[in-house]
Amino acid sequence: PIRPRKQRNLMLGFFLGLAGGFGFAFFREYWDRSVKTEEDIRKYLDLSVLSVIPQAGKAKHKVY
Repeated sequence: PIRPRKQRNLMLGFFLGLAGGFGFAFFREYWDRSVKTEEDIRKYLDLSVLSVIPQAGKAKHKVY
């Protein structure tokens, strides 16, 4: 009789899922065409930077 090999199927699913997740993450990072730094603007667009907007932290508001 043939029976399912649970341990092999679980391990195979785990490793294939892990490899697929890493592959998808690297694929998304590779195809990300957004501008992140001033150097990216100079490098890709050949423009000078007029100003920079600093990244703001989360504001702490008190709720009454």
